[in-house]
Amino acid sequence: MTRAILIGEHEGQARAWLLAHGIDDLVTPAGAEIALLGTGGAIAAHAASAGEGAVIMLRGVAPEAFDLSSLLRAHDSAEAAVTVALFAREKATLLGWSGAAAEMDRSGRILRWSPKGDFDRDLNWIDAGVFVLAPAVLKRIPSGTPFDLVRQLVPLCLRSQLVVRGYAVGSKVLPSAPTRQPISR
Repeated sequence: MTRAILIGEHEGQARAWLLAHGIDDLVTPAGAEIALLGTGGAIAAHAASAGEGAVIMLRGVAPEAFDLSSLLRAHDSAEAAVTVALFAREKATLLGWSGAAAEMDRSGRILRWSPKGDFDRDLNWIDAGVFVLAPAVLKRIPSGTPFDLVRQLVPLCLRSQLVVRGYAVGSKVLPSAPTRQPISR
């Protein structure tokens, strides 16, 4: 079974998209819980009761921009610890989208990760706000202490030489936070 953790302002649209893909185990942590535990800590707290299935963390991207089933198949076939949906830097720039930046090889494996959206030209992919987490990686998140998914968990997985995979997605974006809103034209 796959559990989805919804973080952000567009819960209704995300919920409908996940249900359409057959995922009905949905949780939305309270803002106070995220502030206390960080995104990683809140996800780990809610994932503990999900059993052995993968956990999807979703925020900010319009779900219809890509096929969730394909993303989950890519995650499973790579035996990835983490799979991150990514925009090409050019699309992200056109949309006014900012997020963590990554360098990905031809196979989709993330080689480098910059939580602050480093402008190194080799970091040509930008996090689109959708993460799939294997159950084993959730055990690396310390309980009861703030732990950030983007700033701490992904770098920890890379340092530990776990498979962190990127998955290229389309360009339709939902605004979720001031730094992640598309430019109005």
